[in-house]
Amino acid sequence: MTRAFAFRLLLTVLAVTSIVVAEARLIGLWTGAELPVNVVHAPSGLWVVRPLDDVPLPSPLRDGDVLVLKDMTRAARVAGEFGFAMPAGISFEFPVIQEGRLVYASVVTRVTKSSALERGGQWLNALFVVPLLAALALLPLWRGRGRASGRLCAFSMFALVGTAMSSAVMRPLLGFWLNETLYLSQFLVGFPALYVMAEALAESGLSRRMLRMTRFAFVGIDLAAVATAATATFGFVYGGLSLPRALDTLLPLLLASLLISLALLVLFAGYRKADHESRLRIRWVLWSTAVFLVVVIGLLGISANRHPYLFQAVHSMQWLVLLGYFYAAFRKRLTGAVICHPRDGEQFAPDVRAALVEAARNLGMSLYVLRYREQARLLADVAAGRMDLVAARSRASESIPGAVA
Repeated sequence: MTRAFAFRLLLTVLAVTSIVVAEARLIGLWTGAELPVNVVHAPSGLWVVRPLDDVPLPSPLRDGDVLVLKDMTRAARVAGEFGFAMPAGISFEFPVIQEGRLVYASVVTRVTKSSALERGGQWLNALFVVPLLAALALLPLWRGRGRASGRLCAFSMFALVGTAMSSAVMRPLLGFWLNETLYLSQFLVGFPALYVMAEALAESGLSRRMLRMTRFAFVGIDLAAVATAATATFGFVYGGLSLPRALDTLLPLLLASLLISLALLVLFAGYRKADHESRLRIRWVLWSTAVFLVVVIGLLGISANRHPYLFQAVHSMQWLVLLGYFYAAFRKRLTGAVICHPRDGEQFAPDVRAALVEAARNLGMSLYVLRYREQARLLADVAAGRMDLVAARSRASESIPGAVA
């Protein structure tokens, strides 16, 4: 077993585990509990208690009470802000100010019935989003070619693992550390993978100056996003500090939209100057990234509490993004056998290019296991008429032990 095969096998096990965890949670086989109150971050930075639909507030809490963060435990602050699934029966003390007095209310997590809108979103994720993420992670992993498919695999694998981690039922502080690590990793792994994929697809149409400028801008915005997100969350959980909502929530989303915009800019600039074959690969990734940007901007401007249906509709558009990436990977040659390429600064003649494409299609999987130089030599012989397809298949199978002619 080679090292590369073992690494791919390990990532496949991680992907399958993530699929099982996410699907079990989304379709209701693994249930979690949540707080019977809604903790809202007001624009001023205060955290206000609101009732859930058809669920009365635990006594003595009242609608509009302001939480005293400094007097809360770390676990209670995590449970109030992040709202991920927790085991049932965990009790938290919520201190609030009522009539000038500090009052403590005991809030216990319990299994609540999801609304029809929430159930619809969960089934949409279970039937479309998770399977598409799995395909986008595994298809480039085993059949990908070039830098673009590798970065698409990294981006999709990160999103798949993130979906599983956000779906898992965990204790508050453990859930905070895992989800915060994931949240910061999206700026260190997820968005950089998206940008490098865009650059790999469009680099033939980009100047060195533009590449330097976009890389410098991306790194600067990315580091600013990591610093802002880490300061806000760790300051809240471990220091009881509450920033205004614009700095705590909206600024990281704004910086994320700028990172996606840079990837979109690179794709658009490369698309304008690319040849026809390169445009076919770029087009679907370009439009899918544009929809991704619309989703992030929509989440930036729409409140889930004030406009739940509109928020869910925008959030559900992510499956369109994944569908576009999947089509680009499956149909537009981000995956499959690597053929041979001309030397830098040269191009194949149209008849040679057509002969190479036809030969690669007929050779099939035997060609896939060969290295670049072996592929180039084999296809050159076929295109020049020095070898027929039967002899080419035989040589391909002889070059790699176990290949099927």
